[in-house]
Amino acid sequence: MEFTDSEKRPQIAVLIARLMETREVPRVFVGRKEDQDKQGSLIGEQRPDDDVPDPLLELIREGPELSLEQFLSHLRAQRLGKRRDPRVDVVVPVWLTGRDAQGKPLNQQVTTMNISRRGAHLRGIHGRLRPRDQVTLERGTRKDLFQVTWVGADNSRVDGQVGVSTGGRDSNFWDDILQTATQD
Repeated sequence: MEFTDSEKRPQIAVLIARLMETREVPRVFVGRKEDQDKQGSLIGEQRPDDDVPDPLLELIREGPELSLEQFLSHLRAQRLGKRRDPRVDVVVPVWLTGRDAQGKPLNQQVTTMNISRRGAHLRGIHGRLRPRDQVTLERGTRKDLFQVTWVGADNSRVDGQVGVSTGGRDSNFWDDILQTATQD
């Protein structure tokens, strides 16, 4: 809809021309922002029922007001997935409990792909979760509540994967692993 609006066509043409002049081919992650206050903190995919604005669309809307350097900086931040907390690629088995989209209980072992102080990228999910679902992760004596922030699309390379977050609050759930990873 945004790109078919005849009033916005001149702005879009200018934006495309500016991008072509730099000869940079942007690879942009379009999705939900992990942190609403930080431009470019992206994870996952935008779903039609989400009320979170699309960061790429917002960037295009404000593009004409930004200098070329500012625009490219924002675009690079999206492409690089800058986050409040760094992610560490590590595979750790954890127990996930919660309820799937049909309300059936989930209790399964999954593995992390990467972690941060406030979240994780998980794989091996059997059952359908939805963004905003609450799940509990357990490993050893540690246990914490997380919210699903994104879900991999069915029949895609990210099928069976989810992103989870503590909702911005600090958690010590991953501290021992993060401390070991930073020492290495």
